[in-house]
Amino acid sequence: MSCLIQPPLRNHTARHRPSLLLSVLAVVLSSAATAQTGAAFLDLGIGGRAMGMGGALSTHASGAEAIHYNPAGLAGEQGRTVQVGSQSLSLDRTHATLAGAMNLRGGLAFGLAWTHASAGPIDARTGSGDLVAGGIDDTEQAIGFALGSRVNEKVLLGASLKVLSHTIDVPGSGESSASGRAVDIGAIIVEAIPQWRVAVGARNLLGKLAWDVRRAAAQSSASEDDLPMTPYVGVGGTWRRVRIGAEAQLYDVSGVSQARLHAGAEADLSPMLSVRGGLHRVGDADGLGLLAMGISIRPMHSNRLAFHYAWVADDLSAGGRSVLSIGGVF
Repeated sequence: MSCLIQPPLRNHTARHRPSLLLSVLAVVLSSAATAQTGAAFLDLGIGGRAMGMGGALSTHASGAEAIHYNPAGLAGEQGRTVQVGSQSLSLDRTHATLAGAMNLRGGLAFGLAWTHASAGPIDARTGSGDLVAGGIDDTEQAIGFALGSRVNEKVLLGASLKVLSHTIDVPGSGESSASGRAVDIGAIIVEAIPQWRVAVGARNLLGKLAWDVRRAAAQSSASEDDLPMTPYVGVGGTWRRVRIGAEAQLYDVSGVSQARLHAGAEADLSPMLSVRGGLHRVGDADGLGLLAMGISIRPMHSNRLAFHYAWVADDLSAGGRSVLSIGGVF
């Protein structure tokens, strides 16, 4: 059973007979975009810095944001970091994240991240068009536990375990739920050539969602979704105060693997201000991909506190999404 296909439209309705209300599982998505699979909300990314670069952060990821983009980056810098973020999406969707990382000695680092996404309430109607009392609520969460290690001066390795949950509350049938897990792995080769680094890894290894689907008349059924693995290769370089990055992925659409690219750059204009821009999902979204741009402000003239903002175009032609995050180092 595929539970995530299209993002819900706030003013659209789900038309079905009361006894078949759970057919909404085939059309409800509490997150973005594109993925034709469960846990698609993870594809939204975390943090204004990363999304301002089009999501191309697998080589430059560090601190709390590395939990999502490449856990190997946890071992890249010492210290304690925290990041809280929120995304304002079209079509009445919400997305929030909280992440923290600790690397006290440089050789071994730990991270913990929580992601929440939701959509709704979505109108439900019978086959004759009558409005069903109540709305359809869709909620997804992920908790990630990550570990990063520095093998030597040039090689960083990392892995994370994601624990997933998904609930859909349908009028007349009750709450259907799913639980699952997935593993991310990654590596970063520092100074592969002078000023350049390479990242390789895979997301959603061994990923599964097990569903308990509630139907009318107190009936239920069980099913299982595989989360297709997404391998990636990234390259990134630094030139003076400019960092550039690109990441190529293989992702799954209806059982067929396709390639897509994220690319972006950021420049430090001063100790207090950075700007960035990029393209997200080149080869997947229409045209040249989704335009992304962002800005960071560090009011303390250092990286101890930073405010990140990004805007990413919406492939639904419903405006764009704004990503706001606050990061701290202590």
